[in-house]
Amino acid sequence: MARVISELSGSLIFKSGSTVLGGFVPSANALGLTGSLNISGSKLTFNGSDVIQRITTLEAGGSGTQSLAPLNTHTASINTFTQSYYIASASSDSRVDSLETSNTTNTAAISSLQSNTSSYYKTTKQLTDLGFLSSSNSSIVSSSAQIAGYGYITSASVTVPAGTVSSSAQISTLGYITGSPEGSISSSAQITALGFASTGSVGSIFVTTG
Repeated sequence: MARVISELSGSLIFKSGSTVLGGFVPSANALGLTGSLNISGSKLTFNGSDVIQRITTLEAGGSGTQSLAPLNTHTASINTFTQSYYIASASSDSRVDSLETSNTTNTAAISSLQSNTSSYYKTTKQLTDLGFLSSSNSSIVSSSAQIAGYGYITSASVTVPAGTVSSSAQISTLGYITGSPEGSISSSAQITALGFASTGSVGSIFVTTG
């Protein structure tokens, strides 16, 4: 059977009265369709591929030889991962709750510590103002060198100035009593024995003191 070939120059417009329902408008590389296209048959085929069947397969989420199969495989692994994530996130929620509780406790402890230490001295100037020693108090004696400089004896290593009395032997040499040398009177019994009265009266001797 011979094929009938018809040639159309320009556009094919479909009207109902004065209303344009649609049309075919040719362009340089394609034929444009204006309006709606309603197919009453069961198939819409492009280059031998049933478009309707492929859309049905896509909506059903089928797998196999269709191009949707790699996507199905991927989403299946995603579902497995998200299930494990739900378990992990539950554990994370518990740990976050514990962290929040600990943080609340720590915050309270820090606030208490700040309150208790707010009266502490923070600078040497505060100590100086209160009369405590600091490096700026140059007139305060704070070392044995300064004491020696003022003429006081600080240790055996410091040369003792001439005329300084530093031992009981020197005191004894100067005629002062350090112990009980013979002839020294150091008690009331010795005074009484020598005929002097220490209290009250002894024989006919009366001594008034005071």
